[in-house]
Amino acid sequence: MSAGGTDADDSIAAAGEGEPEAAELLAAVVRSSADAILTMDLSGVITSWNGGAERVYGYTAQEAIGRSAMMLLDDERRREMQGVLAQVAEGEAIHELQTQRIVKSGETIMVSLSASPVRDRSGNIVGAATVARDMTGRALIEDELRRSNQDLEQFAYVASHDLSEPLRVIAGFVDLLARRYRGRLDEDADRFIDFIVSGVERMQTLIDDLLLYSRAGRAQIDRSPVDVGAVVRDVLWALGPQIRAAGADVDVGELPTVMAEKSMLRQIFQNLVSNAIKFGDAGRPWVRIRALREAGAWLFEVEDNGDGIEPRHAQRVFEMFQRLHGREVPGSGMGLAIVKRLTERLGGRVDVRLAQPKGSIFSVTIPDRARPL
Repeated sequence: MSAGGTDADDSIAAAGEGEPEAAELLAAVVRSSADAILTMDLSGVITSWNGGAERVYGYTAQEAIGRSAMMLLDDERRREMQGVLAQVAEGEAIHELQTQRIVKSGETIMVSLSASPVRDRSGNIVGAATVARDMTGRALIEDELRRSNQDLEQFAYVASHDLSEPLRVIAGFVDLLARRYRGRLDEDADRFIDFIVSGVERMQTLIDDLLLYSRAGRAQIDRSPVDVGAVVRDVLWALGPQIRAAGADVDVGELPTVMAEKSMLRQIFQNLVSNAIKFGDAGRPWVRIRALREAGAWLFEVEDNGDGIEPRHAQRVFEMFQRLHGREVPGSGMGLAIVKRLTERLGGRVDVRLAQPKGSIFSVTIPDRARPL
């Protein structure tokens, strides 16, 4: 690569020596790219500059080539670029680094930057090639979406919290009305009272679950070693009445200790096991809980022997208020949405697939170590 080159074609031609058609094709791709593609030597002096760089940064090739790429950076990003050049000099590539650049107008833009070593004909690293994609518009959209989601979450939390108290008052008086006057009025009155009681109970369940969902997105995570086996034993004890009423069999394999938030894991397993019992075989439901080792993570499976969830509904079931079985099965349609939100807060993922010969297998993957949220 010649430090005195005037455009991207010069540096590319060296890479494609002996293959002129390939070099010409590559040069054409670089020229037409909307991304800012430039090369620099290991001291940061710009040696080539494509049309995308002109559009993104505002400088022409004549203005940029021969100057230091540090002109695009503030003090903090200059230190960052020095680190990038040091890594490239060691033969390492940088992929999709989210950073900032200062354009000719003085504005600061967000870019996603990738950098690779540039070698001469002898294979020596003599510079770096960088590709930067302007992410400013996308970043603004993501920020606005994040703020909107936060506003909606705050609204859901306040609404569900503030609705709980008056609903409890209504529930108390409806219960009093039912106990005092059931059988003393006509049949229609008894039926109307039953409708009110049922509606209040459904509303209370919905509000409680909505509040739980909102809290799942707001809670602070204090990771510590959690014995998943002990968590599942606590869950089974709490679900004892449901298990006995359904006549369900629950088989639990050996479960590990993971770095997580205990209360979140407990809520995840409580929802999954309760769901497995509720939608298991009506004659004799059974639940199987297993743990499998993955690279850098633990995969937990909760299997039931129900009708199973068709692949076309595999993602829908984790959305809020989704009820594949209608109102004949009690619930708010929030349980699996809560599982998904808690799992993602722990840095994991959740999925469901059909079991053989029947049933569903819900899987929750929890990373083996703490990682940024």
